[in-house]
Amino acid sequence: MYLYYLLIIIINFFSSTKINLHVRAGHILPWQKPESNTHYSRLNPLGLIVALNDEGVAHGSLFWDDGEGINTVQNGRYLLTTFSVFDRILTSEVSVNGLAEADRLTLGVVRVWGVTEEFSQVTMKVAGKPDAILKHIYNPEIQELEFDATPQSHTIETSFTITWTKA
Repeated sequence: MYLYYLLIIIINFFSSTKINLHVRAGHILPWQKPESNTHYSRLNPLGLIVALNDEGVAHGSLFWDDGEGINTVQNGRYLLTTFSVFDRILTSEVSVNGLAEADRLTLGVVRVWGVTEEFSQVTMKVAGKPDAILKHIYNPEIQELEFDATPQSHTIETSFTITWTKA
């Protein structure tokens, strides 16, 4: 019985504690909202954390497969995408696109850290589609620009650019 109460105390302690995430400037990290299992979490949109360096540049990449198969690289059944930011333009370039349609990810919320000024417009461009204006929020206290591409239902196996501009 004592071990049970100790376990409850430990769980309560760790569930109420925040764990800091330190991200090196100049990098882009993909993220996804967790769920109770990987089947459901893989249905959530893919977000990006963009940590700009002093020059306003960042880079990152994403490898994504079906989460179940073996030999996905040898069989080419995966997605390899590179993300970069330069001069207030987030670009994705797809190197390998071998995912089945059921395994495709949509782009969700993007958080850009290190933005030192407010912008009036965020625009998403995808070849063959009309440009889309994305809703955005700027928080000057933490220097974060956040925008949500979820309403566009853009699957990331297609390259895109997102630009933030002043009026």
